Amino acid sequence: MIYAKRLKLLLADCEAVVKNAATAQQVAISATDIATPIANELTELSMCCSEIQETLSRVLDLVHHPEVEREFHILQDIDRIQQTLTDLSGLMIALAPHLSDTICDREQFIDQVKLQSLAKKLFPKATDANCEAQPQASSSESSQITLF
Repeated sequence: MIYAKRLKLLLADCEAVVKNAATAQQVAISATDIATPIANELTELSMCCSEIQETLSRVLDLVHHPEVEREFHILQDIDRIQQTLTDLSGLMIALAPHLSDTICDREQFIDQVKLQSLAKKLFPKATDANCEAQPQASSSESSQITLF
């Protein structure tokens, strides 16, 4: 009789361990599965930055603004940002295959991303509950443009 109770307790403990392991697997994510979409996003941002630079350059050619030197520095800054994004993307692409054995807590990473649209791109397998838990589009994600 005592052995039966001990066996029941042991089974209950085993069930709890299995349940916790299943829960951990649901929120675990390979670091490669994080690095690869980050690299893709950096590549997209780099291309957008390049388009902004080209468009702004064409507009400045048409406007003939008197502060040419200042405008040139702005274009150089945009170019530096574009090159940095390209380099960071390349580094993430090179790093991703080396991270396959590293397992991370997906929820911890999702919580770091404030833009809901970015979270959906980086973590497409996130449950609907996770997406709903994220705040709705913040002011930085809104379509409003601030003009200076």
